[in-house]
Amino acid sequence: MEKENTDEIFSIKLNSEGVGHLLKFAKLVRFFLVISILVCIVIFVRNIVVLIERKSDYDDSFLTFYLSILPLLSIAAMIMFACQVFFYQKLNSSIQKAINQSDENGFNKAFKYLVRHAIYTIAVALFSLLFVFSDLFFIIKYRN
Repeated sequence: MEKENTDEIFSIKLNSEGVGHLLKFAKLVRFFLVISILVCIVIFVRNIVVLIERKSDYDDSFLTFYLSILPLLSIAAMIMFACQVFFYQKLNSSIQKAINQSDENGFNKAFKYLVRHAIYTIAVALFSLLFVFSDLFFIIKYRN
């Protein structure tokens, strides 16, 4: 049998006020999940339309390549965003489950999803920064 880590740094007592805040958090996360699914669907449909209707008769081959790959990169960003939302939802459901079962270890283990959510948040932010700089480059290079 696996030995549980019982080294406590400090003790936290969850009272009814804390549970109330976590229940509000759960409602917000569910709302965020629904909105995120809608955003992903819209991004996906938009990028499929762009891929189907894109022009390939630009004089600049680099611009043609960029406009061809941009929808694919956007879909990759959407997938990263979906993973970010998934781990946020897993954090929420793990916390709720631990509270319902009064499971202290489950509550502590739920924070691994917070770490994963943070990792995907950083990845999405860096990817978004890449998009902003590439768009800025093309605005400067191809402005009339």
